[in-house]
Amino acid sequence: MAAELPMKEKRVDGTRRAFDMQTMTVGQRWLTGGSTFFSMKLEPVDDTPDEQQRLKTMCPGAACTMEGPLRFTLGLKDGTAHSFVAGPNERMRVEMVGTRIRCSDL
Repeated sequence: MAAELPMKEKRVDGTRRAFDMQTMTVGQRWLTGGSTFFSMKLEPVDDTPDEQQRLKTMCPGAACTMEGPLRFTLGLKDGTAHSFVAGPNERMRVEMVGTRIRCSDL
């Protein structure tokens, strides 16, 4: 995901690797204020009832800890959507940290 989006690697305790992406420009953050948002969509690779239920339990709140296999779509404020496929046993966490999106390998 970090290779496709303008993300910078960060050191975050408890993760193998973590990447942040700022969702607002400097002007929006410091001069005028503003708001930001993003959307996440999880879809099963195998569309079975068990897989659908497994994915529903991964994201009870704004922070989402996921384990593949799955399809993950990240929608940004500018209207773009970026889709990624996680293979079996891949684990990651996506969350909002201030005005940044953080993606971490677990």
